[in-house]
Amino acid sequence: MKNILVPFLFISTMISVFGQTQKTKCFALRIAKKKYLQDTSLLQPKLQLQGFYILQNGVYYFVVANKTYNYQRVFEIYKDSIYVGYAFDTVPTLIFSIIDDFSIRLFTCYDGRCGFPNYITIKRNKYIFEIIEPDNYCLLPAK
Repeated sequence: MKNILVPFLFISTMISVFGQTQKTKCFALRIAKKKYLQDTSLLQPKLQLQGFYILQNGVYYFVVANKTYNYQRVFEIYKDSIYVGYAFDTVPTLIFSIIDDFSIRLFTCYDGRCGFPNYITIKRNKYIFEIIEPDNYCLLPAK
């Protein structure tokens, strides 16, 4: 019995040590109005007009090169690129860079009416887009 238990424990330990898939660095896309860059403590993953974070596993509406991509889940964010795909897909289908021409649509509520066609497009002319290593947030939990 001891001869079977020792190799089993050794193999399970090796799998747990070398099989870890945790990322060492976490990145987020910070979008903030220029006047809020000094005080970023107000920024959260919640969509706000003064600024917010785009996090991994979040579902957003992107406009990349004048083409709209609805219900796009962020799979990965790296220092220079963002990998997204349809919300129910398991692999990314769109990759774009932080320097590409893209914007994000936020759907809003006015007078009790929510969603389409009430939306605001967040563009680079009023907002700063940058990929950072956030202190508080890394990814949205998958549900």
